[in-house]
Amino acid sequence: GKLARGQFNHAIQLVAFAQRFPGMPLANASSMQNPLPPPTMQGLAAPMPHNNAMPQQQQSQLRSPDGAAVADGGSAGDLGAVDAEFYRQQQHVFNGMDQDRDGFLQGSQCFTFFMQSGLDKSKLKHIWDVVAGSKGQLSFPEFITCQQLIACAKAGKPLP
Repeated sequence: GKLARGQFNHAIQLVAFAQRFPGMPLANASSMQNPLPPPTMQGLAAPMPHNNAMPQQQQSQLRSPDGAAVADGGSAGDLGAVDAEFYRQQQHVFNGMDQDRDGFLQGSQCFTFFMQSGLDKSKLKHIWDVVAGSKGQLSFPEFITCQQLIACAKAGKPLP
């Protein structure tokens, strides 16, 4: 038989749930509020983004600390496409830092890594506030956005 798209997506989420929460009954997967990152499957690479690392609906929600929408144009608000090699490198870094394999990095997990960029704490805090807000954690697309904003700040571009 075949699976419809919705059935396939549900099956993939169950596999991801089973990988991240071994031994937990699959019935608990339905209580997850947000989709899990795709499961790892031997021989298959992580899915590549088509354009930006962050889905369009998340980009439109990106706000500066004062609540204003991130600007387009010559500022860091226009992050551009993510190179496939950069994406793979960042996926490797993110996975290495995500020790509990929940698909998120806490601020404390990111602090030392982001400090290696050479940016001062106030700029890094600003980037964190723009991307993560007050939720205290980053998903993989948000991690890539932070990395892009750090690169923009190092290049002297104004931050949103």
